[in-house]
Amino acid sequence: MKVDDGWITLEREVEWQFQKESAYRALCNLIGVHGVINRISVRPNITPVIVKDVIKKALERSAGIEADNISIATDGGRIVLKGKVRSWAEQKVVERAVWATLGVIDVKDELVIAP
Repeated sequence: MKVDDGWITLEREVEWQFQKESAYRALCNLIGVHGVINRISVRPNITPVIVKDVIKKALERSAGIEADNISIATDGGRIVLKGKVRSWAEQKVVERAVWATLGVIDVKDELVIAP
């Protein structure tokens, strides 16, 4: 972390997206801070196959989510979701489950809402 004239620059590696976001939120509203440059990178120690499996299991645990209707493509920690969900609420549940998975650094949501 560097501080220069009220600007904080964060530069580290973390395993989880929430850690990156939490570091930013912890500093951005401090008195005297003009801004936070978040250069923290998410570098998990997990394979794409494991990421995909963990996401599928998380979706299966979520009440009412039909995981078979959702395809998950992985490219490292980048996830592309395709398929159908029944509502906006269900779409958000799917996104939260994906973001909560170790190794995810980006999510492209191509889900279609089809009640």
